[in-house]
Amino acid sequence: MSFSNFTLSLILHNDLRDPIEATLYSVYANSAPIPYSRTLTLAGRDQVEIRFSDVLRDSINAPEETETEGITVRKFADLSNLAGS
Repeated sequence: MSFSNFTLSLILHNDLRDPIEATLYSVYANSAPIPYSRTLTLAGRDQVEIRFSDVLRDSINAPEETETEGITVRKFADLSNLAGS
């Protein structure tokens, strides 16, 4: 088995009453491609399915020259609570 056989995804669920902003990078959000970055506002109880693009998925286990071997975490989102801003 290899990482190329997997689809990595997660569901971001806003369990707060207040809206949050999620800035997503190089992922699919509810099956829509986001090639660079896009900020989504999730109202209370909203959710979005985030699926990693092939490039982002493949870079997770292919370290760059300055990184050590193994799985590397890549940034794919920033979250902020709009009520707390």
